[in-house]
Amino acid sequence: MRELVYMSQAKLDQFQKETSRLDYVPRITSAEYRGVKIETPARSKSIENKLDKTISHLHKSVKWYSSSDVHTGEWVQFQALVNYEILHYRSADSDENELLLLWSVLALDEVTLLLHGSPSNLIEAFGIGASQPGTLKSLPPSTQLGILSALRSLGGDDDRNDLMWQLSKLMKKLRDDVPDSLSSPMGGIARITAKVKTVEGAAVVIATPLYVERQPRSEVVD
Repeated sequence: MRELVYMSQAKLDQFQKETSRLDYVPRITSAEYRGVKIETPARSKSIENKLDKTISHLHKSVKWYSSSDVHTGEWVQFQALVNYEILHYRSADSDENELLLLWSVLALDEVTLLLHGSPSNLIEAFGIGASQPGTLKSLPPSTQLGILSALRSLGGDDDRNDLMWQLSKLMKKLRDDVPDSLSSPMGGIARITAKVKTVEGAAVVIATPLYVERQPRSEVVD
């Protein structure tokens, strides 16, 4: 049984069966309130089943995030001591946005993992399916262009607009805000957004997760 911290329903929905439709149809539950019949979709166990099937499918080809032969767009597996924080920022079109960041506190093979996603997918805070439908005002932070836009916005009025400099500032802020002692052992699968280096020369793999789960400390820390 998984203790999920984060799961992206949007990414899960991208995985379709090759020869048939999805293996479930959302069920409908009915209730009456003061004579008015109300129908709502009922949660199906198929969400959990589909996650397990998708993980099994990805495990056939997934690589380790710190491997030298991983590239942008590929799915990678990770286990690490992880901290997370939700940052608020204003995008270029003046919309208020939120960005969830998770990062490894110890660099494995001298590579730091930085995960980015939507706070609404943070299950341990909001539960599964917490995001509400609405008008999309800007690219979500789980996308490649979305995280680049967020990094630029978080850089504030700094004249240096290059990604390496913005990433260095961001990593320093995260580590200053959240002590390493608060980190927890986590693992999961994520898709690489970029492989970059900070101005100090530290290697960082930026990725957006399909799911993140808590794991026994003995499996993560030697």
